[in-house]
Amino acid sequence: MTIITKDRNSHVQKSEFMLERFERFFNEIIEDSEKQYDQDILNTIKENVLDYVESKEEVEADKLFDLIIRASNDQISEKNPDFTYLSASALRRKIYKQASKNRGFDYKNGYGDYYSFVIQMVEQGIYDEDILTSYTEAEIRRVGKLINIGKDKKFSYAGLFMLNNTYLKKGYRGEVLELPQERFLTSALYFMKDEKKTKRFEFVREAYWALSNHFIGLATPSLLNAGATNGTLSSCHIITPNDDLMSIMESLKQTAKFSQNGAGIGIYMGFLRASGSWIRGYKGRATGVLHPSRLTSTLAEYVNQLGARPAGIALYLPVWHLDVFDFLDLRLKTGSQEKRAHTIKTAVTVPDEFMRRLKAKQNFTLFDPYEFKKKMGVDLNRLFDKKKLMDGEEPNKVDHAFTYWYRKAEEDKTFELSRVVSTTEIYKSIFASRKTGGTPYMYYSDISARMNPNEHMGMPFGSNLC
Repeated sequence: MTIITKDRNSHVQKSEFMLERFERFFNEIIEDSEKQYDQDILNTIKENVLDYVESKEEVEADKLFDLIIRASNDQISEKNPDFTYLSASALRRKIYKQASKNRGFDYKNGYGDYYSFVIQMVEQGIYDEDILTSYTEAEIRRVGKLINIGKDKKFSYAGLFMLNNTYLKKGYRGEVLELPQERFLTSALYFMKDEKKTKRFEFVREAYWALSNHFIGLATPSLLNAGATNGTLSSCHIITPNDDLMSIMESLKQTAKFSQNGAGIGIYMGFLRASGSWIRGYKGRATGVLHPSRLTSTLAEYVNQLGARPAGIALYLPVWHLDVFDFLDLRLKTGSQEKRAHTIKTAVTVPDEFMRRLKAKQNFTLFDPYEFKKKMGVDLNRLFDKKKLMDGEEPNKVDHAFTYWYRKAEEDKTFELSRVVSTTEIYKSIFASRKTGGTPYMYYSDISARMNPNEHMGMPFGSNLC
């Protein structure tokens, strides 16, 4: 005989497992999914659950949800894709049950009172008090009536699982508090709080309608942090460290702060001198971009947004940088792990000149940005071709600044740290890295700079994570 246990907070309730009650429970989950299924497969799912339950002396009641989900997920296939909604139905009911237990409402009658929920979340320090100061009780109660619990049935299992695990607000002990439509409504409410009072209810209603119907999807930090006491609503930030220790450390500090608040980050590493470059006049003392990259990777693991996810960081390096090969190897699974950084993403910025030479299978010269600036008097990172160089055309310093100065530097044979390589060698390294690790991303710097509508603010050095 199997005993079903239920945690009632004050005590643990125990009762004998009853087949008739389980079948009613299982049929309710099927009916609530509003899909039609193959009866033979449903019988298989039920038998798998019963086999497990009957083999145990005690089973927690909530474990039944997990058993149904697991057995249902095993049946999802190209021929039977709708079993994802059966799994979602079981997970949905589990979330409702846990939330109602923690908040004190009957989930069979729908969500609890929204205004009371907002008060509770503010008092616990999970919701921003700004919601209560920006809206009256009457306004919050009015928008609370917009909640349509039926919209929860639009989620597949994967979507609901991700929403619950990452986005729905939990208590400080991880207990379920917020439900899916409350996340959408709270987001809409928070976004519209500064709109004119005569219009914002309509804005909230329209935003909630679009979110609840999955017509639009919010960026991760927007959905994660809307209405919360901390975090940012911005998806991504760009950081550009200069070539000195204090700037590098400051960029790490900024990275940690942005990551803490849920934003992705793009970091342009092109200004950092290459490995073997000079420090205080001593040649060979610089360690290049490798170590700052590994520091950033470790930081991404450490600052993980309350465990929601590791920090999302992409490092950008120009393809002409002398450290480009070591940089491209950062995410490889093979080789010395002391030279690897698996948590960050890599990206290379690619000028027109590289693509021209790759097409022609010509050589390409790698430079140390510190030595380049010292010898040529210009910073190659800040140059781009304002106009595309035509076949047979000679570059000039006005229209084709990058190509002009790059070729001029190649003619100077006094560079000590430059390296001539085949463009195909670089391309093969890019291909190998993308094949094994999914990166580097490719950022075409000249094209991007030419299309930049804010040219008066300078050229964009790289992109962000998004």
